[in-house]
Amino acid sequence: TLDAVLRQSPPTGILEDVLLVRAQVALTSHDYRRAEQESYRLLEQFPGSNLKASTYGVLAGSAWDQRRFRAAADFATKARAELGEGEEAQTRAELGVLIAEAWFRARDYPNAAEAYASVLNEVPAGVAPGDLMFQRVLSDINAGRVDLALMELDQLSKDERFDAVNRWQAEWNLARALQTNGRMKDAYARVTDLLAQSDDATRDLSKE
Repeated sequence: TLDAVLRQSPPTGILEDVLLVRAQVALTSHDYRRAEQESYRLLEQFPGSNLKASTYGVLAGSAWDQRRFRAAADFATKARAELGEGEEAQTRAELGVLIAEAWFRARDYPNAAEAYASVLNEVPAGVAPGDLMFQRVLSDINAGRVDLALMELDQLSKDERFDAVNRWQAEWNLARALQTNGRMKDAYARVTDLLAQSDDATRDLSKE
């Protein structure tokens, strides 16, 4: 039926919608070539379309599935920009996480750290903020910015959304990074201080 609609001359007024549906169906069927073909056709023929956010979303999904993570981050960024500020907040937030994850998987850790920091201001429903905080610290560690990761972890530790599991995992990775960089004393001091804080917190709870 969709093919028949597209064969009409001149095209019907729902051509944009038809192209998007075809792209979405192709993506669901893992026909990435077709999904991208239909998406690019929509963007070319209808540059002012209000379906551009969804179309870029299809392209981002296709790139992600094919492990082209830089492209996925780029398309997700374009999709998010098309939504506008404050528009469809949940979708914007979800795209923010996708962008951060895509940069991380592309091993572009500086961009990943920046994206995780941004999405912490707009966390989508169903995503644990502590996971994003851990990924932010890990991104800077992987980028070789250990001192920056240390400062960030100190700041994030004041955020009540930073759960204990993610906090300890972040601390462990930071300590290992300090060791790798020949900073054994710093790593030992960090862990010792953290354990002391934990003991103090335990004693305070026992008093209550």
